Amino acid sequence: MKELQEQVWMAQGNALKLEGGLVNGAMRLEGRRAPAPGQPEVLNRITYTPLDNHRMRQLWDTTSDGGKTWQVAFDGIYIPKSN
Repeated sequence: MKELQEQVWMAQGNALKLEGGLVNGAMRLEGRRAPAPGQPEVLNRITYTPLDNHRMRQLWDTTSDGGKTWQVAFDGIYIPKSN
């Protein structure tokens, strides 16, 4: 059985709960944010991919059309601090 992973983002009094697990060697988490009145629901997908030299890529995509099209919200590389 795969272990479910969870992450919660807090910003301006709103919470975004993400859940997921390993997909093709990367950690993929997904969650829906409650829409503002009159706005479509937004699905968030964050993928953490390990890179060489202990680095990690975080790719955050969003969709408001049920997954037909995705937009990149954030694409960054984390580099460990040298000792």
